[in-house]
Amino acid sequence: MRYADVSRKKRKLLNVTSITVEEFERVVPVFEEEFQERMKKWRLDGKERVARKYTTYTNCPLPTPEDRLLFILVYLKTNNLQEIHGELFGMSQGKANQWIHALLPVLQSTFRRLGDAPARSMQELAERWGLNNLPDLSSLVPDETIAVDEIPHSMPDCSHAVLDTPQDMHPLVPVIPNGSSDDLQPEEHNPAGPPPFAMMGPRGASRDRKTRRNRKNITVARKRLTP
Repeated sequence: MRYADVSRKKRKLLNVTSITVEEFERVVPVFEEEFQERMKKWRLDGKERVARKYTTYTNCPLPTPEDRLLFILVYLKTNNLQEIHGELFGMSQGKANQWIHALLPVLQSTFRRLGDAPARSMQELAERWGLNNLPDLSSLVPDETIAVDEIPHSMPDCSHAVLDTPQDMHPLVPVIPNGSSDDLQPEEHNPAGPPPFAMMGPRGASRDRKTRRNRKNITVARKRLTP
């Protein structure tokens, strides 16, 4: 995937990066400046640079600033696996990992310079909007919370409440829409017995006996039915 190919279709660039061609071209110069500034101190593998300066090789998978910006924007938009993202840009998973960790802080510093980075505090957001005073949000926050020790003693303690249920209480008779409820008589309620659902047996077709056949008999039966 190269920017020269993707930029020919503006709709495609918008789908894979969430920004238009005009916005992309506005970010590229600042992004390249931040990238070159970072590469003066750090190598691509994350180690500190102590020898020669950074140069873009002819066989680099991301040879242009546009390709480097496209690489990191597509990664943030699609959230691909590094293995898949490397295949999109013609590199291995290890190289994709190095480029991702190198370009993420570059993109963050780029958005900060352009003023597009997310605000990290209410004060910063107010300054960005040109507001002198922050909105009063104290009404949305409760003044104080009620602690457990501050609960008044007049409130009843229901933690150990026991329902007063008569032992000889019979279950209610269900109402049948198309019949009479007199046809059903309540059974004796035995509190010490098992629950009702454990006594229910199979009904309808589930009570029919199942004919069990082994695989050989089934094969013979199929051959007989086959013309």
